[in-house]
Amino acid sequence: MEPEYTAHRHSPHARVACVARHDGPGKLSGLYQVYATVDDVYPRPIPVPIKNLRPGRAVSEQCHWPQKFYGRKLQLRTHYRPDRDNTPWRIGLNMKIGPLQASLGLIGGILWHINSRVRVDYIAVDPGRQQIPWVRYTNLDSGAVKVFRDKGQLPKGGTLPQGEVRTMDCIDCYNRPSHLYQSPEQFINGAMAAGRNPAELPEIKRLAVKFCTIQYPSVVAAREGIRAGITQFYHLKYPDLFARHSTRW
Repeated sequence: MEPEYTAHRHSPHARVACVARHDGPGKLSGLYQVYATVDDVYPRPIPVPIKNLRPGRAVSEQCHWPQKFYGRKLQLRTHYRPDRDNTPWRIGLNMKIGPLQASLGLIGGILWHINSRVRVDYIAVDPGRQQIPWVRYTNLDSGAVKVFRDKGQLPKGGTLPQGEVRTMDCIDCYNRPSHLYQSPEQFINGAMAAGRNPAELPEIKRLAVKFCTIQYPSVVAAREGIRAGITQFYHLKYPDLFARHSTRW
C-alpha cells in the first residue's frame, strides 16, 4: 500500500490515523486487518470500493459534522500552459458548497444531500459503483419521493435494475479524501505554483509532464529517468542556458 501511504502523508488528513477512518470508534473489525497483515492473506491489489467500509455518518462525521458546513468557498488555482514560456493561467472558482448564507442551513449547494432531513438511495450495476441507472430522493419531513432513471441502462420494461439499494454516503463521491492521486499535469502545476519547479525555465511544464507520464519499473528508475531526460533536453536545445545554470543539474 505504498501509493496509499504516500498519498495519505501529503493529504489534508495526514495527521488522522488510518484506523480512525477505516475502522472508527467502537468497532473491532480492524482486528481482521491485523490478522490479514500478520498472516499475509490480504488481496493484492486491495480492491475498491471497500465493501465493508463503515459509512461516513459513523466515522467521518465525527469530525465533519453537517451543522458546521458553510456557504460559498472561493478557490484560486494557477495552471501553466505547455508552451515555451509556461504561460500562467489563473482560474478563480466560487464553489457553491452550501447556501448563500451559512445560517440558512443545508438547503442548497453541492452538499445539500447530507442534510439530516434528506435521504438519497441508489443502485449501481457494476462492482466499481460507477454506473448508476437508478436514484431515489426522499424528503424525510414531507415523505415526498422522486425517482430518477437512466432509461439507457435499465432492463427492458423499465423494471428495477439488479443490485443492492445503497444509501448514498460521503465516500460515494469523495472516495479519495485522504488518498489524493494527482495526474502528472496537476502535480506539476502545483509544484510550479509553489516554486519547486522554476517557471522561468523554457518549456519546463510540457517537459516535466512528459517525463512524469512515462511508466518506470521503480521509484529509483523514475527519479533517474526524469532527471536524465530533462537534463539532456536542456543540454541539447538550450546549451547557453544549461551552461549558465550548470549547478542546477
